[in-house]
Amino acid sequence: MTLHAHTLVGCRPDVLALYLKSLGVLRLLAEQADPEARACWRDGSFVLVTKLDRAQLLDFFANDYAPSPLVAPWNGGSGFYAKDNKDAPNAILAGEAVRFGLYRAALRAAQELVGERSESPKDDAKLEMFRVARADWSSELLTWLDAATSLEDEGVRYPALLGTGGNDGRLDFTNNFMQRLVALFAPSDGLPSAAARVSLESALFGTSSAGVTRDAKIGQFLPGGAGGANASVGFDGPSQVNPWDFILALEGALAFQVAAVRRLDSNDLAQASAPFAVRATGAGYASATAADESARGEQWMPLWGRPVDWSGLARVFREARLTSGRQAAGSAVEAAIATSRAGAARGIEAFQRFGYIERNGQANLAVPLGVWAVKPSSASGLVDRVEGWVRFLRSAADKPGAPASMARDARRIQSAMLDLLRQPTLDRELDLLCQLAEAEEGIVRSGKWAAGANLRPLPEISDQHLAHARSSDDAEVEIARSLAALRSDGMSALRRHVVPFAHDRHRFATTAEGLLHSRELVWRSGNLGESLTSVIVRWLHGSAPTLEPRRYVDANTLASFLAGRFDEARIARLTRAFMAIDWREVEPEWGSAGALPASFAACRLAWGVIDLPLLDQEQRARRHPDPSVPQQLCRGRGRSALLAAERRLVSWGHRLRFDGRRHALSLSSTEARRYAVGLLLPMSRSVITDLARNVERHSEPADQSETPTS
Repeated sequence: MTLHAHTLVGCRPDVLALYLKSLGVLRLLAEQADPEARACWRDGSFVLVTKLDRAQLLDFFANDYAPSPLVAPWNGGSGFYAKDNKDAPNAILAGEAVRFGLYRAALRAAQELVGERSESPKDDAKLEMFRVARADWSSELLTWLDAATSLEDEGVRYPALLGTGGNDGRLDFTNNFMQRLVALFAPSDGLPSAAARVSLESALFGTSSAGVTRDAKIGQFLPGGAGGANASVGFDGPSQVNPWDFILALEGALAFQVAAVRRLDSNDLAQASAPFAVRATGAGYASATAADESARGEQWMPLWGRPVDWSGLARVFREARLTSGRQAAGSAVEAAIATSRAGAARGIEAFQRFGYIERNGQANLAVPLGVWAVKPSSASGLVDRVEGWVRFLRSAADKPGAPASMARDARRIQSAMLDLLRQPTLDRELDLLCQLAEAEEGIVRSGKWAAGANLRPLPEISDQHLAHARSSDDAEVEIARSLAALRSDGMSALRRHVVPFAHDRHRFATTAEGLLHSRELVWRSGNLGESLTSVIVRWLHGSAPTLEPRRYVDANTLASFLAGRFDEARIARLTRAFMAIDWREVEPEWGSAGALPASFAACRLAWGVIDLPLLDQEQRARRHPDPSVPQQLCRGRGRSALLAAERRLVSWGHRLRFDGRRHALSLSSTEARRYAVGLLLPMSRSVITDLARNVERHSEPADQSETPTS
């Protein structure tokens, strides 16, 4: 048997109508002409493999295709009520064409369901109509009902793909479907019109624009043909639609059976009950805004690169489960996480993402939001770890009374999550961590609301989830990492100065007025020097914690920091971002030795609280760090700090070649505060040993300048 491969350039994945048209072509061909027909997506077009050549394919649709019976007697405008356009349904009922046989039976069943009503039912009456239809209708009609509605104990819900039960605003899909059919085929004998084959060839192969119907409605499926402002010459233009586009799109929509999915998952979102449908997320594409987040959500349409027959494809849609964790994905972020895992969907290589955007009135447009590739992502662990926290934040932020900043923060985080999943890089990983930290700070600032919303601190994140930041050689990242990795009592020593933790550390400490406003919360976002000096001051006025360094700074990196060569604002932002990382499983990186200013060496040795774990028991017993050193440095008083350091080192028995008075002359207030920050940067035993050599008289000659050598 000879097989023919047809590239249907009129079937594209980036327009919802044209995507659905592709499914309709394959389904109808498989069910009515060639059961072994297969298809796939290639270079932005639908490739159809069938025993039918081009002429035979056109002949099938023009002469033999039997339309699926689509009726929606629950809708006003469906053709069953006094004010409706009844021309098309009456013409089909009056005809004898074989291809309309099922349709005539469906129309009679719908008329029986409507009974004596003069207008469409509302509320309970509408629900009862659905229940009767589900009990009495034939399997052909139930296929349409299962695609357009989801009937449950609590009522009926509508998947966004087919509007609200088969209509979009005031546009009833089924009546317009019938109108397009009778325009192409004579209801009396079923013969195609003169334009039917020409418009079909245009719809499938993109040969010309012949057969376009003006002022024909298509609703949300084809934004470019919907008409309206700027659609044509003048201020307003008519809709222009190839009738085959609308017909085949609705035929393809029958692949999206809601009932099958709902048997597998319980989801509180109507649109998410349909295959590959999720909540809207105004993130993950260049033009994303909060206004893009309509209640109808998003549709993720699968793209596959290997030919598959209709039975296999239908199985994919029946089993359509983008699973995040143990439950079906309910948002774009969850869907992205799901697609990064093996087995997201059988043979699917990518998803075309559509968002349902409301324009005017109740009318909507299905707008393409880009293509999402199905591939493993090194970022999936990180995103998965925080997704639940972000989802809870977003839910709380969308409720009345929530600060507007919280919803913005949640959207920014979701956008950062999608960006990272799409292309895992160091910058994107850092951006997500920073966005999370800033959102947590916003929660703390909105303490009364946060307590009422039962929000929790950002969960601790394993360093194993960091594909880039944990091993980056970026010097500013190195410094931020080492500061944030300082641990005390089993958690970040610095984070306790940002977040008011309860005793279990999984919740915020609260009072009757909201979150606890503790004196310990001294971190100042964006200002490294001020934040760390404030932390040091708190430790000096209380009990300094026992610090456990986990990441060590290279001596040359520290020297460059002391010389003011780094962006301190960036380091501050990254330090705050890294505070939620659990560094306990990381083997310490000791760093290398290098030249450091003698003045800093003296200060560090005189107040080496952070270095005490590196000393033996005898050394720790006779060393009592001098608090005046960091106190004076934090105040920008370099001279006083250096003189205090000199006195303390002499009292410990050091024979100094370091002259505190001479070195103090060249130490500015800015440098002094930078030295204060340097006191908290962990250094290895070898580097500390070098510091001692740099200030002791009996050491070998060393450079005494304030500028470290390279």
